[in-house]
Amino acid sequence: MSKTQLTPIIARWALFLEDFNYEIVHRPGKQMKHVDCLSRYPIMLITHDEITSRIVNCQQSDEYIGSIKQLLENKQINDFVLKNNVLYKIVKDSDLLVVPEALQNEIIRKVHTNGHFALAKTEQVLEQEFYVPNGRNKIENVIANCVECILYNKKHGYQHIFPVVDAFTKFTWFYPVKSPFAQEAIGKLKLQQTVFGNPSRIITDRGSVFIAKEFETYCSEEGIQHLKITTGIPRGNGQIERMHRILILVLSKLSRDDPTKWFKHVPTIQRVINS
Repeated sequence: MSKTQLTPIIARWALFLEDFNYEIVHRPGKQMKHVDCLSRYPIMLITHDEITSRIVNCQQSDEYIGSIKQLLENKQINDFVLKNNVLYKIVKDSDLLVVPEALQNEIIRKVHTNGHFALAKTEQVLEQEFYVPNGRNKIENVIANCVECILYNKKHGYQHIFPVVDAFTKFTWFYPVKSPFAQEAIGKLKLQQTVFGNPSRIITDRGSVFIAKEFETYCSEEGIQHLKITTGIPRGNGQIERMHRILILVLSKLSRDDPTKWFKHVPTIQRVINS
């Protein structure tokens, strides 16, 4: 494989594997059925005959779907298809069942409450099977009115982790934070400052937290050189990326029984990594 064919993921794996002695052995597909069945296990758990049947029946009286069917009959559009008089939306070679307006909030709510995911993940899972016109706005509305999410976020509020890695000692800190805003990042850097003083420089990605004017002003006033890695090349900040992989893997296992309390396991992971 030439360098032009390398993707960032393959490049990172190649660098990681350089520390090991190993032999690559090819196994034919017929010998891998035991793992194929796991990789093909369906993620969407809410699709079943009852819901599909209700969607199909409700399509018949939906005004929007009726207008789309009329346009199809007149051959004015080509991104929808009718199968046995059931309307599907064609998205990237996949046929997604069009959800009528009367059932949209119910379907979105079922997807969201399956794990109380945020907007992007809820949208991703929904679009594996269903098409909801103007879906993103409707998902936002459902999530904003989710009682469980409101109560949990009001009580705890932790939604993200702000990681810090000392490039010389490799010592690591994980700070649960409530929002991905510059104020949160600055607050944690000030906490570091009270113990260790300011770093001479910091390396970050180009997330909205780090390109915010407030964050840039803080670095300038504190005499901190702020270096930002190139977009799309996370290996430019490889120490943080490695910690992310470890953190996600271990945290997902420790919080499996109660994902809502993931933040309680963060100090334990930090202590083990630094031991």
